[in-house]
Amino acid sequence: MLRKTIYFTAPKQIELREEPLSVLSADEVLVETICSPSARETEMLIYRGQFPKEVDAIDSISRGLHYPTSYGYASVGA
Repeated sequence: MLRKTIYFTAPKQIELREEPLSVLSADEVLVETICSPSARETEMLIYRGQFPKEVDAIDSISRGLHYPTSYGYASVGA
């Protein structure tokens, strides 16, 4: 089974990739995503190459940010 993932490959460049799903363990469930928002405060900053590198609240995220990356944290599914 494949999933579709949006990757930020460079500032102002994205691509849609198909990747195999991981095998689920006994305590996991598979949810089909219906929609996922793009937030001006996060994904759009990554898209524009403006993600802050020295922000304490998101330091663990910003330290590891590099292109290509897939980034998202919210989705609606069934």
